[in-house]
Amino acid sequence: MSVRERWQMQCPRCGDSGLHIDAKQEVTVQLHEDGTNEQDRGNIAWESQDRARCDRCDWKGTVSAAEKAYKTAARVASDALGYEVNDLQLDEVYHEFRPAQLPQQRKDLKTLEIAFEAAGGRGVEQADEIDLLRVAIAVLPKLKKPRHTHHDGPIHQENPHARTDTQIAHRRSP
Repeated sequence: MSVRERWQMQCPRCGDSGLHIDAKQEVTVQLHEDGTNEQDRGNIAWESQDRARCDRCDWKGTVSAAEKAYKTAARVASDALGYEVNDLQLDEVYHEFRPAQLPQQRKDLKTLEIAFEAAGGRGVEQADEIDLLRVAIAVLPKLKKPRHTHHDGPIHQENPHARTDTQIAHRRSP
């Protein structure tokens, strides 16, 4: 189960649901003269201002920003379709489409809608693809533009998730 499904959060920059959250957990221990003995682990909790980060695009921010990103995406997607969009549909959109593809997605949507209409509104696969494109066209423009820089300079790439060979080598070096 993803962070999006379980806690209604996603990365504000790329939409990915693989976030890491700095959470706190209370632990009860018994102190002995020869050490400690863990007795009970309490609930895991976090606050809206606690840190969150995304491994996919390197976004760093707060839990509050990740929660807001999910709520915005869910609302916008549901408005685009007229019904509540499930988390799996959002995952599919974020993994298959990129904001740079929006002009082509709009053309593809028109083509599919014409073909669907010509088929008398029949075709489950076409209808599903139309819905997916409508969600992509609605939610992708809402993603935050990458503004981060690394100490080796800003990343200027069409795909904010891509890393150059230099950056990969730099991150691996000690």
